[in-house]
Amino acid sequence: MIRRQWFLVVLAAGVAVLAGWYFFFRVDTSKSLVIKKADLTETLTLSGEIDADEKSTMTFQTAGKLAFVKVKEGDSVKKGQLLAGLDTGDLAAAEKSAFYKYLAADVHAKYVEDTVKDHAKDESYLQRDSRVAAQTDRDIKYDAWLTAQRALRYATLYSPIAGVVYDVTETQPGEFITAANLVEFNIVNPETIYFSATADQTEVGQLASGQTGKVTLDAFIDDPFEAKVEKIAFTPKEDETGTVYEIKLTLTNGKQLEPRLGMTGDVTFVLGEHPGAIVVASRYLKTTNGDKTVLKLVNGRKQQVKVETGGVIEGQTLILAGLTEGETIYDQTK
Repeated sequence: MIRRQWFLVVLAAGVAVLAGWYFFFRVDTSKSLVIKKADLTETLTLSGEIDADEKSTMTFQTAGKLAFVKVKEGDSVKKGQLLAGLDTGDLAAAEKSAFYKYLAADVHAKYVEDTVKDHAKDESYLQRDSRVAAQTDRDIKYDAWLTAQRALRYATLYSPIAGVVYDVTETQPGEFITAANLVEFNIVNPETIYFSATADQTEVGQLASGQTGKVTLDAFIDDPFEAKVEKIAFTPKEDETGTVYEIKLTLTNGKQLEPRLGMTGDVTFVLGEHPGAIVVASRYLKTTNGDKTVLKLVNGRKQQVKVETGGVIEGQTLILAGLTEGETIYDQTK
């Protein structure tokens, strides 16, 4: 009887060991991965928009009645070309009046200076008061004349650059232009258009001047532009969330498309090519004493095997050594 009980105990223990071995080392296909090679491309995509080095917004710096408008949206203009002007009748009269007031003040100041010129060492306070008052009045009248000259000059707008008028405030000659009722002429030189992208501090180190990429604008989704990095900013952009830097790219427009200011899109850079690569998700990897390992099926049993890893491509870790195509590994998340 006692021998039978001992036999049953030993048998139960053996069954338990075999069951444990089975459940630990058995092939669990629900969390397994069969390694396959693939040709992978490592890319970096940044968002941005079209901008230009030469662009200008012209507005009148003085109030007055609009006399004429010489250009409309879409017109090409030369540098220095006349755009629009205010009625200068009142402004010219004001400038002339300011000039005559200055002349009168200048004559009076010179008269006072003559009366005290022989009293350089014994000038009385009364004489000094008269002289300083006359000289100060002359200076004030001179500044007023210069202000009237500027107002007259600012009544006419000229284009500061060669380019295209891309936006004009709708207005008609005869309307009164004030700070609350501005008229704007927006001009851009299409030859200076570029794509402005932003990269955060973790991305900017992967780029360099002269690096090429492809820009896809939302307006021309099927026609990407070839682009080249012209400049990478040394200081972060202001009014941005986080630390981001401007990446300036020149465009090659081989299909005669017309990118315009403010058009948005993305630029994609190829950072690396990995033909026949092996990549695995992080859940298949385990870190032990600084080494990366995978739980691999070896001769029908699961074993922790050390692997050499590279970078991360689209959330997948590149395996440089330790795995070959056709092998099976297992999810190590708990």
